[in-house]
Amino acid sequence: MVITNHAIEVLTHLNQVSGSRFQKSKTSLENIRARLREGHTVPDLKLVIDVKHEHWHGNDEQYQYMRPETLFGPKKFEGYLQSAIRWDAKGRPPRECWDRSKPRDINQIGAVQTTIPKGFRG
Repeated sequence: MVITNHAIEVLTHLNQVSGSRFQKSKTSLENIRARLREGHTVPDLKLVIDVKHEHWHGNDEQYQYMRPETLFGPKKFEGYLQSAIRWDAKGRPPRECWDRSKPRDINQIGAVQTTIPKGFRG
């Protein structure tokens, strides 16, 4: 019963964050309960919800996957959790700060070192 109560807490958080109305059904709760039985915590699961919301909001094509089956499925959950932990450690930056393809100022690159390190043949 404790795992089910924790799973309901996670599902409630998902509904609040995403604006969804997932019911407390077996289908909605089964993957959440499975991750809790594996030893993951309620804060772990909530963190995954938060990072995927930040990642997918504003993109309807991706946001459709903001559901228990996708977030807590056995194949993707570990990867989502690792991304979420890194995101949390960086202070939970907004999505627009994640884009690595933003133009960069080439002048910010330091001078190229052209000397051969000692011990290497020239």
